[in-house]
Amino acid sequence: MRDRSLRVSSVGRARRDYTLQKKYGITLAQYERMLGKQGGGCAICGRVAKTRSLNVDHCHRTGAVRGILCHSCNRGLPFFRDNPALFRKAAEYLETASVRRKYL
Repeated sequence: MRDRSLRVSSVGRARRDYTLQKKYGITLAQYERMLGKQGGGCAICGRVAKTRSLNVDHCHRTGAVRGILCHSCNRGLPFFRDNPALFRKAAEYLETASVRRKYL
C-alpha cells in the first residue's frame, strides 16, 4: 500500500512539473527554489499555503515569471494594472485615510 501512495504522489509531482513547464517555462524544482528564497510563502504578504499551492506570478505582456504569490495577492495585481505607481498611491491613500477619519 505504501508504494501506491508514493506512486500517486510522484504522479502528482510529475503533473505539476509538466504544467509549470508548459504554462510558465519553469520546472517544479525551480518553483520550489523560488518559494524557498521567499521564505516559503507569498512574496507580498508572506502567507504560507496550507490547502493549495501558491500561484506563479508572471507578466502577461512578456511572460516573465516574477515570483510566487498567494491567491489573494495574485488576484489583486491586475486591479492596479501591474503599475507600481498606482500601488504606491493606494498605500498612501490607506495610510492617510485612517488619519483623516480621526478628524471627521
